Amino acid sequence: MNRQSAFAVACAVSATAALGVVASPVGAFTLAPGATIFTAPVSLDNFLDQVVNPDGSIGWVANDNAFQVDDKIFHEFVFQTACQAPGTPGSLTCDDIKDLPAVARPIGPTNPADITVGGSSNQLSLDSGHGLLFNDFWKADAGWGYDLALGFDVHIVEGSNKYIKDAHLGFVPEPVLDQGVITISEKITDPVTGVSLLDDNLFVDNLTSTVDGTEDWVDLIYPVKKLRVLKNIRLSGVDDLNPLLLEDAEASVIIQEFSQTVPEPGAVTGLLAIGSLSVGAMLKRHFGKKA
Repeated sequence: MNRQSAFAVACAVSATAALGVVASPVGAFTLAPGATIFTAPVSLDNFLDQVVNPDGSIGWVANDNAFQVDDKIFHEFVFQTACQAPGTPGSLTCDDIKDLPAVARPIGPTNPADITVGGSSNQLSLDSGHGLLFNDFWKADAGWGYDLALGFDVHIVEGSNKYIKDAHLGFVPEPVLDQGVITISEKITDPVTGVSLLDDNLFVDNLTSTVDGTEDWVDLIYPVKKLRVLKNIRLSGVDDLNPLLLEDAEASVIIQEFSQTVPEPGAVTGLLAIGSLSVGAMLKRHFGKKA
């Protein structure tokens, strides 16, 4: 290999190493044939298909539709509910209420068609970023319990140079704090490896007896182009300090937002410096052999 060829190869290796970090391919989101990307508020069932589970119960699986807010695509939605009845003699059971109209059910929502999904921008703070707003009559009447697993994947569109750096979560309790018990716990993982992107899960509640509050945010361990969110939303129709005291638990809006960052010039400069050292080492080895 001559001097010019050696130098060209070394430079190519250096450039590839730097670009691999600041612009690495991330498997851009591709819309499946016949699918739709929504940008205006729609009901959650637009992103889920109904299935019959082996036990005969109704379940929901993600379809190919997605929701876009700014440069973020939200897809692969998860919706799975659980019900706990009071258990007192003569009272309704979870099976008794499943066919009641939504407004007559003591817990909810039990159907994704009841939840409206829309875009949200900087609702939780001045720079909390873009995300989703889930609107419905979330409730567990006195003595009842409700649990919802709600999830989705987030993907930065191809061509954007931004990375997701943190996550924000909040909700609006109704009508006041300390009315029943409402908690939302959230984990965020890498959708490919399953590895957690948080040191601690996000957690919010409606209780003044705790330090959690109705809003929370956390930095990701490192910025990413895609992530997976899974929330556990629980409403209990009891008082938090006295479980024998029954109360209605109600909420209206749940907000999820993500702020973003772009690679800093200093990071790119550092990568180029490392690349330059690699060039020098390669050339030294090559011409040392020639001597």
